[in-house]
Amino acid sequence: MTRDDIIRLAKEAGFGELMDAWPLPLERFAALVAAAEQNECERLKHAMREAMYLLDQPEPIPHAAFSKLLCALNPDLPSAIRARGNK
Repeated sequence: MTRDDIIRLAKEAGFGELMDAWPLPLERFAALVAAAEQNECERLKHAMREAMYLLDQPEPIPHAAFSKLLCALNPDLPSAIRARGNK
């Protein structure tokens, strides 16, 4: 993402005057968001590779491995399951 992209998106989001006053902090924020998104994509890519490996095995997937995989794909899954159980 270029500096111009960041400025355009910030203005579209309503940061017009703020962007003029604080361009560097907003650019830094955009870089942090982009890095966090990249890290999440890498985590999911790793989990998908692990899933493909597990699915390619001749034996059934052990329950613990399957649970680990599901939690890697969706970190909120354990708390969502617990919340459903508390209803």
